[in-house]
Amino acid sequence: MSILGAPGFMTQRERLITDYTTFKLRQHALRCGARILLNPPEIDEFGYDITIEEGFNYLPVQLKTKLVKSSTDSWSILANFFTPSFYDMRDFDCTVNDINIGSHGGGGAVILQEFDEDVLDGLDDKVSYFYCDVFYILAIAKGFWQATGFSRDQAIKLLKEVQNTPAAERFKLPRAAFIPVSTPGVILKWRAHVGRNSNYMSVHLFDKSSKVSETGTYNISKLLQLELSEFIPENNTMNFKLYRTSLDN
Repeated sequence: MSILGAPGFMTQRERLITDYTTFKLRQHALRCGARILLNPPEIDEFGYDITIEEGFNYLPVQLKTKLVKSSTDSWSILANFFTPSFYDMRDFDCTVNDINIGSHGGGGAVILQEFDEDVLDGLDDKVSYFYCDVFYILAIAKGFWQATGFSRDQAIKLLKEVQNTPAAERFKLPRAAFIPVSTPGVILKWRAHVGRNSNYMSVHLFDKSSKVSETGTYNISKLLQLELSEFIPENNTMNFKLYRTSLDN
């Protein structure tokens, strides 16, 4: 067994991988000419590891690590961390069966970091990233996106579980609910608008009859394709694809 796979080195392992991830976040921000702050919480009681601040944007982030060959297939996530914030629920459709998801939560993001045992030989190409937040799950539940291995019914079931979990308790977030991304920098683009403004969250403002002009309808699938194409790895083993809607040409 590699030393990184030994239980006694779990803390060192997670610190090594997390330091690399935060480096990648800072690298992405610098390339975009943005200034970000990455800070751990003063007290570890709200279910996240770091906060990302960019200007007046604030985002709590939970980091999970997993050895590639590990059988772990779900992680405990604090319900109040995962549920949308008050402003999210005010501005976007964050409902399942006409009921809001949770209470006034943090609208947090989860980054899963998967690594090979030989990561000590060099981190490049040894760490793979996967992303999840409530907006991604909502988009699947509403039929905007489709991911092989995680169906619309599964998304709805997960959101109902989040609804029924008390704010201060945890629910299980399955491995299948994550989307593979080529860099953790995706979180800065999708959630903090670093690089350019993103429609990742605001897609929930639109339904199939929404119009952006007098001459045409808003094409949700093509919007999402634009948002996702930059960060979905070419060798995506989860076979992620867009859900085809009646708006497609």
